[in-house]
Amino acid sequence: MKDFKIISVENNKEIDFDKAGIQDILVPCWMYMIPIRLKNNANLNLIEDTVYKLVNLDEKLKHDPLKISKMLGFYDSDKSKDKTDIIKFILSKLSDYQLDADGGNPRTEQKNFSFFQDAYSLKILPIVANGFNDFIHNPKVIPLKNNLKNIEFKKNKKHLKALLIDSFEINGPKIQPTKKDFIQALNRHNKERLENEYLNRIDYKELIFSKLEPELIYLHSKLIILDNGNIIITNGWTNDYSNDLQNIFSYNLNNELLAIKQIFKVDSESKKETEDISVPFDDKIKQHKNIYFILKNIEKETKKISNPDSKLETIKNNRLLEYLYDVIEKILEDITSEYYDTSNIKNDKLIREKAQDMHFKNIEKCSILKSSDKKDIRQFICKAIVFHSNLLQPLASNNPSFLSDLNDLFAYRGAHKHASKEGEKNNMSPDNMLKLKDRILEAISILLKIPQRQVDDKKIYDDDYYNFYVELDETFGVELVAKMPEQLKSELIAIMSFKKEYNSNNLNYIIVSICKIWEIIFLEILQAFFQTNVEKDAKIIKNEVCNIYDIHEGEGLATVKIDSLQKAIDFKGKATLGAYALLYLYDNIKNSESISKDFIQYVFDITKLRGHGNNDVLKYNDFNTEKFEILYNNTIEYVKIFFKNF
Repeated sequence: MKDFKIISVENNKEIDFDKAGIQDILVPCWMYMIPIRLKNNANLNLIEDTVYKLVNLDEKLKHDPLKISKMLGFYDSDKSKDKTDIIKFILSKLSDYQLDADGGNPRTEQKNFSFFQDAYSLKILPIVANGFNDFIHNPKVIPLKNNLKNIEFKKNKKHLKALLIDSFEINGPKIQPTKKDFIQALNRHNKERLENEYLNRIDYKELIFSKLEPELIYLHSKLIILDNGNIIITNGWTNDYSNDLQNIFSYNLNNELLAIKQIFKVDSESKKETEDISVPFDDKIKQHKNIYFILKNIEKETKKISNPDSKLETIKNNRLLEYLYDVIEKILEDITSEYYDTSNIKNDKLIREKAQDMHFKNIEKCSILKSSDKKDIRQFICKAIVFHSNLLQPLASNNPSFLSDLNDLFAYRGAHKHASKEGEKNNMSPDNMLKLKDRILEAISILLKIPQRQVDDKKIYDDDYYNFYVELDETFGVELVAKMPEQLKSELIAIMSFKKEYNSNNLNYIIVSICKIWEIIFLEILQAFFQTNVEKDAKIIKNEVCNIYDIHEGEGLATVKIDSLQKAIDFKGKATLGAYALLYLYDNIKNSESISKDFIQYVFDITKLRGHGNNDVLKYNDFNTEKFEILYNNTIEYVKIFFKNF
């Protein structure tokens, strides 16, 4: 796979209109690097003018600053007095200048400009960059439906995800821009920024566009879906809106845009579910946006463990304690943020004495009273004890064991959160968790001086779907489920739900879900394979796989078509499951003995059942309940094996 280059330079300008959502996208572009000469408006000083004329008389002097230095009296054998570096600087400054015909003042200087041709419509965009070379390389690529790919990359320590619509010719533009196209792009590009510095200095007679070799890059932009369903797209450089990109997407990518809008429809429904959750505080709590968001999650987790049908494994992996820790840590951080002097909080004896004076109990076992250099709850509570005793005093009167509660939460969550590790298993009973929650919410009310109130007891989950998540944990184990992508969990839950009420009319949907399960798994495993730059030939790969795994011609996976396999190799568009399976086998030839023939046959069987994806149930006439049980059990067991080895 060729080097995947991303340009990501957008700022975070506020978008001040009603919108359904904002989606990061990558716009594929052909980038042309073109040297352009600019008229030089600056006059040379006497020394620069002399050096320039000497070089014009004898071109060899261009590479001999020492000789020029001696000629002009700048050289001195005493290094402390030698001024040859001035000559070197002048030569480097003038190296890109071009002389007048009469050898007078330098007339032009050269700059390298980048132009961008949209890969969907092959239209030149009004974007021109001067000497840009700050690319993000080789992100993680995950194929989705409808020619969409999810691209994950890192910028300034932030992990970003963007959608790429993979509907363009990757082997090079069929139409290259003309000289007129490039000139129009120059004149349309953000004149406020370039007019004084560059645009009025371009020597259009000197523009030469020959032997152009464009490079494929991906421009990070934002696609904004408005409440009325219309779209706008930022230009990728300044967050200003691009009419060109808006028209290109609307006219060329209508089906893909519908798919993206559908994603936002699902997201907005999920957002609405969260918005429907009430928190047990006065509306003033909404002024603290981050805290308000965590409180919503606390209420959501409370509903789960309050459900009488909740199973033990669900309770153990409930995130209530995690959110309780996060919310109290955030509040303590906020109320102590103005105090930068941490010298006093390193005095453990002073901290404990002050805590004791406020009548907190059980402080002798509280490790959180030993301040940390890390910005975590230990540093924040010690600051609060030293600088905010007035806030903590009523807290101690209301709940003398508050520090002990914080210590328990830190043992469960804090030490692992700030070390980027998983927390401990939760062995606290539901009753004790709910009592702890009540005490923490009381503390929040006191610290923020916002009264609590009762909330309606709404049911926020669907019993059947919720129970399937429990079954998923019981079937695969919590550790394996934690490794699974959300899409994989959804497909596994789908086949579990169909198993509950098996009906031959649903078999097509079951087979589709099973195929999706293996597409997700194979593509996850093959990420490293796709990132390699080695040329791969589909016919050679297929022959090698069939030979190593003893797959006879015309049988099983040997029936996968070469063009489908090449499509999977090139990672362009959606290939067949059989093609991805062949690539998985090829990528694991060194471990071929560990891959059973039964598994290879199983993969072929589901691809054969899937066929071309039509809904003709007659093809399943011989597929009875017993065969479905075997297929279901094999799927579950093979998924377990794969994820244990991840």
